[in-house]
Amino acid sequence: MTRNPMFVHVLAAEPRDGRTVFVEFDDGTSKVVDVAPHLTRGVLARLGADDDAFRELYVDSDAGTICWPGDLDLAPELLASLPDVSR
Repeated sequence: MTRNPMFVHVLAAEPRDGRTVFVEFDDGTSKVVDVAPHLTRGVLARLGADDDAFRELYVDSDAGTICWPGDLDLAPELLASLPDVSR
């Protein structure tokens, strides 16, 4: 798959405390982001309520973002726009 250099893609991710995720991007940046506000409605609400389900996150290298079983994901542009909460 050819990647568009105009968009950032996730290379690696790891769940942390609460609903935070360490994310490494293909532009060389990395940070810890809080995704809790984005897991409150619709199909993603289950991830906000269920620790075990949230911790099943993985990186889909074709989509270039974090995903969960059941075809759930958050856009890499959203992840890149969130503040680094590790500071």
